Amino acid sequence: MASPRTGEGDRVVGIAGLSIEPTQHRIELAVGQRWTWYALDAVGIVGTIGDGVIHSQVADGPMQLNVEDGEIESNDLAVLIPDGYGMTSSVDEWCPLANFFPTEASATVGATSTG
Repeated sequence: MASPRTGEGDRVVGIAGLSIEPTQHRIELAVGQRWTWYALDAVGIVGTIGDGVIHSQVADGPMQLNVEDGEIESNDLAVLIPDGYGMTSSVDEWCPLANFFPTEASATVGATSTG
């Protein structure tokens, strides 16, 4: 598990993929909104709670995924999980590359652009 992220005054602003600071993956839950470090964090957190909305800013543009009863309401969705070999910070280097894509074809294009 990644170490906690701290902000001003060493206060914890993120841990275990969940953040109070904005990232490219915002989740809306009954208890309010939070952000996640990468796409699968959003799916896991919202899916575990059961209902919510995932808003992601990805290369193909903004995506909104509705989750009801732990299931994503989408038929066409791909998630790119890139190789993190040689990266020194999973949160800063790897997480921004692990994203949703509207189709498998667009994820393939995304994979070639990440190296």
